[in-house]
Amino acid sequence: MTALQFRPYQSEAIEAIDEELERVDSTLLVASVGAGKTLMQAGFIQRVIGKYPEARFVCAVHTRELVSQNFNALIRIWPFADAGINSAALGQRRTKSQILFCSIQSVYSKAAEIGWVDCLIVDEAHLISPKSNTMYRQFIDALRAINPDMRILGMSGTPFRMDMGDLTDGDDALFKSIAYSIGPGQLIDEGYLTRPISKGTATTFDVTGVHTRGGEYIAGELERAVNVKHITDAAVEEVIKYGHSRRSWIAFCAGVDHAREVRDAMRLRGISCEMVDGTMDASSRKRTIDAYTRGEIRCLTNVNVLSIGFDYPAIDLVALMRPTKSPALYIQQVGRGLRLAPGKKDCLVLDFANVVRTLGPIDDVQIKKPGKGTGEAPIRICPQCECINHASVRQCVDCGHEFPEPEVKVNAFADDVPIISTAPAEPRIVRKRTFWNHPGKDGKADSVKTVFTVGMSQINKWYAPQAGGRAKADSDRFWDAHGGKRPFPKTAIEWLERQNELVATKEIFVSPAGKYWNVEGYTPANDNVPAAANDNVPAAGNDNSPTKLAAMMDDDIPF
Repeated sequence: MTALQFRPYQSEAIEAIDEELERVDSTLLVASVGAGKTLMQAGFIQRVIGKYPEARFVCAVHTRELVSQNFNALIRIWPFADAGINSAALGQRRTKSQILFCSIQSVYSKAAEIGWVDCLIVDEAHLISPKSNTMYRQFIDALRAINPDMRILGMSGTPFRMDMGDLTDGDDALFKSIAYSIGPGQLIDEGYLTRPISKGTATTFDVTGVHTRGGEYIAGELERAVNVKHITDAAVEEVIKYGHSRRSWIAFCAGVDHAREVRDAMRLRGISCEMVDGTMDASSRKRTIDAYTRGEIRCLTNVNVLSIGFDYPAIDLVALMRPTKSPALYIQQVGRGLRLAPGKKDCLVLDFANVVRTLGPIDDVQIKKPGKGTGEAPIRICPQCECINHASVRQCVDCGHEFPEPEVKVNAFADDVPIISTAPAEPRIVRKRTFWNHPGKDGKADSVKTVFTVGMSQINKWYAPQAGGRAKADSDRFWDAHGGKRPFPKTAIEWLERQNELVATKEIFVSPAGKYWNVEGYTPANDNVPAAANDNVPAAGNDNSPTKLAAMMDDDIPF
């Protein structure tokens, strides 16, 4: 095996996954674009086989590109591993390798040939539907019929499905927990990704009347609404205007015809541009992409083909020309431009599709539960450079222009910054709150690990009902503010047993502390509706108004 130097968070993630799968039979690794999920997967496999030499893994994905990426990442670490590929698209049909990398399309009905599996790993796990007749579900059910104790690790940058909510929600959820989470904000702050900036565009698409299915726009209707020549021409001219000093552009379009129109409009204006779509044969696609990565082509238009598995660090302009309600698609598309490259200062995101306004910043996307309404993130556009900034900033993140102080201070609690969160201390809307018993170490008492789900991140805080002094006071204050009855819980277990007395937490107030967040305060919900255990649904019994309540513990909270 090759001794590889992992980034600190990658080592933390590998250890956390290993420990969590000793406790539960399924868990998630939530990691942003550019975090190195394939490398963390390889490191996890290497760690487990180091402890259990006979352990067998199957790694399933939905594209041949991801099969190749994941296989190659393992081989770089472990050149002589017993690893193989089962993918018709790649012309390989191994079934007995100890570590098998598969296209789900090739293996979903072949579980009997593959046999015993100790751990199934699924990349882009948000693609797993809850329906029992889908490829992933058929494959999982068949493998578990062979080994009922099989572990499952899901990997995703967006642990959420538009048609069902969080992947860990519900008693029948496939995934029991999130073992580790790292978002784009932390990776940008630590220098592993480049910073995105977003300019306001004069051209936007009107999707009024376009219907949705499964939480997303219907593709045919969407393309008909978007693919309008004068709008395409105007959008292309804006791309050229803003992109004059940028060298590698990528445009995500609403359909094949739309991508072709954008390509032709680029060419008409002297920009070297090609199109990539799902109907191209593999060799033609490779030739086009190779020419792009050599710098022979300035712009690529595509229809969702390059959202996943395409990593070209030099991309410094992303044009969002496909309206979407999918947080996963949005983050994946923006993510194409976030990798570091020599001479690359940042990545410009041009949002013709109003995606940024609707879904919020990529590091705190505002998730709408199925059936919920829509909204817009609060923004202000710089009058000098037209960069989109969060409404709370006082200085443009791009050119440094100073905005005037508002006459009346307004707390905008619904959303955060459009492209990347920059405010040092901001409220975060809490979508979900869960409590876990956190065993004490070195003779210390157990505590209550409180997990606040905000956007697509988790922020944790620990309350200690059986501690003394300040920690006990902080625990009692949280309990009392959220409508809990007296006497206060004396132990962590009692807290969990009585958690249905508490109303939801509407929002938390956080401040950064290095790579962690401190929870500085919280606002309880004041809806007089009963709450379900371990969920952010308001419960009866609280007459508190939603005022900011200080949190007194000094813990650094993982972001």
